This record gives sequence, C-alpha cells and structure tokens, in this order.
Amino acid sequence: LLNRSMTMRPDFLNPYVALGEMQRTAGQYDQSKATFCKAIKIKSDESSLYLELAILYYVVKDNDSAGIFFRKELELDPSSSSHGNYGNYLESVDKNDSALMEYNKSIAMASSNYILYANRGKLYKKLERWNEAGRDFDTAIKINPDIAELYYLRSQCDTQKGNKPLALQDVEKAISLGYKDVNESYYEELKTPGYKKPVDTSY
Repeated sequence: LLNRSMTMRPDFLNPYVALGEMQRTAGQYDQSKATFCKAIKIKSDESSLYLELAILYYVVKDNDSAGIFFRKELELDPSSSSHGNYGNYLESVDKNDSALMEYNKSIAMASSNYILYANRGKLYKKLERWNEAGRDFDTAIKINPDIAELYYLRSQCDTQKGNKPLALQDVEKAISLGYKDVNESYYEELKTPGYKKPVDTSY
C-alpha cells in the first residue's frame, strides 16, 4: 500500500516516512536509510527527515553521523523540540555541558513542557547536582503530577540531600501511580525504623 502511494504521488512525503520507520523498526537499516534519502531528494528542507536519519544512525551506533543529522534538523528547525532532541543526543554521548546548553534553550522556548525539565533533571542527577535536579523534577511534577517516574527520580535527590522521609513518600507515590522499576533494597532502606513520613502529603 505504501509503495502504491509513493507511485501514485511520488512527491508526497508521508508514505516515505511511514515506510522508513517501519524498515528501521524491523532492523532493515540499509533499506530505511535509502527510503529517507529518497524523501530528502523530494524535499531537502524538511527537518523531520533529518531527525529520522539521526535516529537511524543512533540506533546503529554511528554516533558521528547521528550528530550530523541532529545538527541538520536543528539548523532547519531551531525549535524547542529540535534543541531538546540534540540535547538528548549530546547527553547520550557524554557531552554534558553542551547538552545542558541545549536543554536550557529548549526550556526557554517551551517552559510548560514537563518532559524538558525531566530530561534536564536526569542530566543534573547524572552529574550529581542534586539540588538542581530536584528543582527540575519539582517543576515537572507541578506541570504533570501523574508521571510515576518523576517521583522516583526526585526521591533519589531527596535521599542525597538527606531527606529520607520525603524520599520514602516520593517512592510510595511512584508505586501508587504504577511505577514498576523500584529498587527493593533502596525502598527497604528508606523504610528503616527511625524515619517518619512528613505530614504534608500534597506531592
């Protein structure tokens, strides 16, 4: 059906994108690359096509090529999303200072998107900048209080800052929202007698 669509409307990008994504998901990486390259020949200024290729190269662990295409996406579409995508790439290859700059730009352009704060918070957490990480998780939770992982991530910041009662509250909130990846030994440590849950349960 997709091939028929491409034959009937060879200048229409959607079938190329759908086919390229299907091929990538199926592990047909050379075919996927060829499909996206055909689409770029049709519309060379379409930023999403470069993002698709960036993801493909990242999947096959060709990080240098992935970086080229993430930067091309950003060049064509200097949006919050593109800065966030490039930040995710930079963080994954441990270019943490540059990743932080991209996250900051992304947040400045879309300050109501909780995912951006979550991603920056994870980077701060990776860098053991616990106060900054905790503030980002606070903000993400205020924007979207139904994401279980955010509470678990914040609990780890609470622990590092010496607030085990609040850390326990956050872990239990994460569990109540369906979080499945709780480290049981960590959870048991937080439940050690001698720590009382804070009265405030507004989180």
